[in-house]
Amino acid sequence: MMIDMHSSTHSGGLAMKARQLLATIAVRIIPFPYCAKADAETGPRHEATRDEVMEAIWISAEMHAGGAYANPALLLDERVRVRSGD
Repeated sequence: MMIDMHSSTHSGGLAMKARQLLATIAVRIIPFPYCAKADAETGPRHEATRDEVMEAIWISAEMHAGGAYANPALLLDERVRVRSGD
């Protein structure tokens, strides 16, 4: 199911360009091929520069890597806490 961001009933504070850049981040954190294809097709229409799109992609990579680092650390901390009886 595709969500058309142009026909959204929300008339809020985020400009379409900002919404598109957020979608660029989200589609790279939760990889879904149809969303990636739609993002690639609609992105250029919202006047995001190449640098803005690349920054959004780097932000998504950093967010993805942060989870990969933090989850094992939290798991190990919890195992230590449980074993020590705290």
